[in-house]
Amino acid sequence: MPVGWRFISTVGHRIKPVDSAELLDTLSRYGYQVTPEMTPAQQKRVIMAFQMHFRPARWDGVADAETQAISDALLEKYGQG
Repeated sequence: MPVGWRFISTVGHRIKPVDSAELLDTLSRYGYQVTPEMTPAQQKRVIMAFQMHFRPARWDGVADAETQAISDALLEKYGQG
């Protein structure tokens, strides 16, 4: 029987967070406005905006592996914005 995400999450395995600075750098290169002066709340809003557009099933503003993978794939396919 295949193991689903719901089961995995009940035994303590979650989607791993990633370095938000790395994700924000990728988003900046893709075309999102990211500046060094941004507050953590502003950074979260940028991540949420990206997630709303490219991963609407979950847009919590958390830098996670899935968001990083999506942004990496878009940057690889379409280049810098």
